[in-house]
Amino acid sequence: MRVGTRIISLFSDEGVLLGSRRRKERRVKLLQTPADYASFVGGWKAALIKRLNKETRKRVGRLELVHGLPTWTSRTGPFAFLKATGDTLRIGFFRGDQLRDGASLIGDTHIRYMVATEGSDLPIQVIVDRLLEAEALNEEHGDPRRRAADLNFRPPSKSGVSRKRTRRSSRKPKASEVA
Repeated sequence: MRVGTRIISLFSDEGVLLGSRRRKERRVKLLQTPADYASFVGGWKAALIKRLNKETRKRVGRLELVHGLPTWTSRTGPFAFLKATGDTLRIGFFRGDQLRDGASLIGDTHIRYMVATEGSDLPIQVIVDRLLEAEALNEEHGDPRRRAADLNFRPPSKSGVSRKRTRRSSRKPKASEVA
C-alpha cells in the first residue's frame, strides 16, 4: 500500500522549511543549501544533483538555493534551476527558447526543461554544455526576471487618480480670512 505525501514549503530569512506529512510520520527540515535539498529528495535524484553540482562547480555559475529550488546564478541573475517532481528531476532553463536546440526541450513558454528519470541515460556533458550556453545568454541579455517585469509594467494612468476634496478646500474663504 502506498502512502500519500504532501509537501509543505515555507520561506524564511534563514532558509526554506520543507516538510512532508505522511500517515504516522512527520518530517520537517530547514533547507539552506543544494546539498540539503538533495538529501531531502533522496535516491537517484540526490545522486544526480550532487554529481551536477560537482561537475559544474568550477565551470558554470554558483549553485544555490533560491525560493526552495537549487538554482544556478551568475552575476547577472539566475539562468537555470532543478526541480524534483514525482519520479522525475527537471532541469529548467530561464532562456530555454533562446538556446541553440531549445526546440528539442520541453515547455511552451520561455522556460524550457530537460527531464531526467531514473532509467534515462542523460549525459552530464550535454547538461553542462546547455548550462554554459544559458549562462552566456544570461550575460548577454541580463537578468531573465527583468524581462518579465518590463513586459508587465504599466505606468499609472492620470485619469485613475482621484483627488479627495475636503470640506475646508471646497468652501470659499471668509472675508476676515483673506485680509
